[in-house]
Amino acid sequence: MRLILVHRWLVGVLVLLFLLGFFLPLLFHHREGARPLQAQEPVIAPLPPGEKRTSLYADLRLERESRRSQHMELLREICKNPGTNEAMRREAQNQLMELTRRAEKETWLEGLLRAQGYEEVVVTIEGKHLTVLLGQELNQAGVERLLQFLSRTAGYPKEDITIVAKNIVVPRKGEGV
Repeated sequence: MRLILVHRWLVGVLVLLFLLGFFLPLLFHHREGARPLQAQEPVIAPLPPGEKRTSLYADLRLERESRRSQHMELLREICKNPGTNEAMRREAQNQLMELTRRAEKETWLEGLLRAQGYEEVVVTIEGKHLTVLLGQELNQAGVERLLQFLSRTAGYPKEDITIVAKNIVVPRKGEGV
């Protein structure tokens, strides 16, 4: 029993670290072109003519996938470890399946939003909460339309959806910004 509680605590800490690693740079550097603070700024070489830099949103998607991949690898190791008891193995397998479902839903929603005209978009799902990062400005009517669309298509109540656009942050109910 104690081992299961320790495992759940460890998984909870890992999920919290994942969320902090993804959202903290975003919250403090939400302006277009801003990069997360680093100990030492890298030297950025000029690009050859005709090549484009990746956008902040592409970088955020890559970072999200990298962190998810690390989390999935950890869960796979737990599943493969011969010292893992059956309950922990089942829990790790369930979490792997949930991460896969979440990744598919995020990608699906990003595709739907691009089809709606939102070019730069990142969607993250954590538990019962959905966060959408947009690379364009929204007015109040646009926010309401987007909340309605996301609620209807993704099945999340409006109060569990956070929208971060260039000019506005619409937090979930009970959250401050």
